[in-house]
Amino acid sequence: MTTAPLVAIREIVLTGLDAHRQACIETAGVEEFIEPIGLGSARLANEKDRVLFERGRLYLVLQLQSRQAGKDIEPTTLDDLLDGKPWPEWLSIARVVQWGVQLGRMIARLHRMGIILGEIAPETLLVDKQGLAPWAPLLLMCWPPAPRFWDGLPEEEAYETYRQTFPLARGSKQNAFLAPELLYGLSDERTDVYALGAMLYMLVTRVAPIAAMRRLQASQTLWPDEKQALPLRAVENLERYEGLELIPPRFWREELSVSLEQILLKALALDPHERYESVFSLVEALEAIEGEIQG
Repeated sequence: MTTAPLVAIREIVLTGLDAHRQACIETAGVEEFIEPIGLGSARLANEKDRVLFERGRLYLVLQLQSRQAGKDIEPTTLDDLLDGKPWPEWLSIARVVQWGVQLGRMIARLHRMGIILGEIAPETLLVDKQGLAPWAPLLLMCWPPAPRFWDGLPEEEAYETYRQTFPLARGSKQNAFLAPELLYGLSDERTDVYALGAMLYMLVTRVAPIAAMRRLQASQTLWPDEKQALPLRAVENLERYEGLELIPPRFWREELSVSLEQILLKALALDPHERYESVFSLVEALEAIEGEIQG
């Protein structure tokens, strides 16, 4: 009995857009697809991958493994892997650091093309139940085609059209993986630094970090440069939440190195200016300590 190969499908909905904008996005999607970025994978698209158009939707299909190579691989999302089950023995601290480097490289590539994700949550990561898949973890988030591929528009106009067409969602105030500035419609590369830091915090401590809204309420402070940009309603919202401070990672896992704890705390700083300036910088910090991480 043969099984179908495992694929990842990225769906971009174009319904409701004018014909010119649809054409720009379709062209951009194809151009980005043949770049090394793929769907978050480090590999190039190949002849088995497909680009499909159907009923106002663009589908980018990336084959992850062949029928023969996937016998021992059981793909699942990270939230399903961890939901109500014993912690996988293979998901060690060393493996988490390795995942952080791999995810960080993917996100850094997206940043170079002008794409901000805004959120990296367990349900948006494809992994393997046994930890065997070479492509894991894989981003399942569906970002729009990067503005650099939008032909026929000047760069500044392409970026503005991109932001208007695909604005980042603000998300839930209780979401532990959202940076505080995103709750108020502000974002840059450091927003994804926070999101990746929150994911790594959960994977090494096995407990999700305190949501940013509660941390803001506990600190009674806002980052200086953006404070005046927040509407009064946003400041008033802080009063509705019980204030809780971020618990240092080594409280949960004493065996964590001080170096790794410091990296996580810096990535999760409430003030964007106190975080790593880019995901690439966070990756460099993780790579610098990979050799000292045990277990």
